[in-house]
Amino acid sequence: MSCQHELEMQKVSFTLLMFSCVIGCTKDEQKSPPATTSSPPTSASSAPVHETAPITLTTPGPVGRLPDSWPSDVPTYPGAALGASELSSRSTSVTMKTKDPPEKVAAFYVASLKGMTKDKDVGAGMVKTVSFSDEKRTVTVMAMTIDETTTQVTVTVLAK
Repeated sequence: MSCQHELEMQKVSFTLLMFSCVIGCTKDEQKSPPATTSSPPTSASSAPVHETAPITLTTPGPVGRLPDSWPSDVPTYPGAALGASELSSRSTSVTMKTKDPPEKVAAFYVASLKGMTKDKDVGAGMVKTVSFSDEKRTVTVMAMTIDETTTQVTVTVLAK
């Protein structure tokens, strides 16, 4: 594999990770309104000032194997080659590559995560995203066709 192709794969992985985090954050924001500060607005507007959530930094995890913190009840896709992983204080993500299409990958996770509530099931063809939740976490699976024979799968587990 060329260095240029590997760089492109890392960009795709990062984009998928960020998309997964946005899905999880958006869902949490819909549950409760944002907190407002008690200080008055500094502009002429009378709109309340909203606090922003702290930025969560991610660090690279192991490549080619699951992180030690990976939950045992969230499977990897059968036959997929494990790639990079990322860790933060609230989430863990792994990437994998398979020859199966995104729809087949999504169907596997729908069947495998039956104990969780399926929240979203969007996309078709080249990109498929499915998210699940329970009382402790959200699991987001994104599968995306990257060439004629390869699908990249990113699974993110986000603590609530």
